[in-house]
Amino acid sequence: MSTPGVLARAGIPASTPFITVFPPISTAFAGGSNERARKPPASRRSPKESFSPVTGCSLFCGLIFGAMVPDIDHTGSKIGRAVPIIDDMISSVFGHRTFTHSLLFLILGYWLFHIFSLPESLEFGIMLGIISHIVLDMLTVDGVKLLWPLKTRVSIPFGVKTGGLFEHSFFLLLILLIGYTGYQIYL
Repeated sequence: MSTPGVLARAGIPASTPFITVFPPISTAFAGGSNERARKPPASRRSPKESFSPVTGCSLFCGLIFGAMVPDIDHTGSKIGRAVPIIDDMISSVFGHRTFTHSLLFLILGYWLFHIFSLPESLEFGIMLGIISHIVLDMLTVDGVKLLWPLKTRVSIPFGVKTGGLFEHSFFLLLILLIGYTGYQIYL
């Protein structure tokens, strides 16, 4: 098939130059100002270029949900009250800050994300929320059983009292930091 025949069927005279028929392609090859041709690869883009509002929203929703998931073993937690049947089962079998605060739980979550595919930003947010919850619970006096089923508790020697002024202040600081980060990325 010759090019003049194809152009004629499209209603374009054969004398029309290639550049005017396909400007995005021609400018990309000629080093012109085609926007797509000038964008750097995703690995070198700034966060403002690579994140969309939907991606950011799913990341932050995943962070919030992931930060609540480990406390499903605690009857007084928001997620525990939302699904009391699962909460009762997990807390009676494992206890608080054991299985849901362990490396085994993280591995299980990672494995489940390979079976049930969710948007990458949501998966990343959930895992990051779970990890941050576990790390912050390690800063408390009680610590966590990170290596569950081993009975060893992991905590820092001068742990923070749960529900105290320092914990609430630290939580407020984290919320402000997350808000500032979101503002810098998306606005």
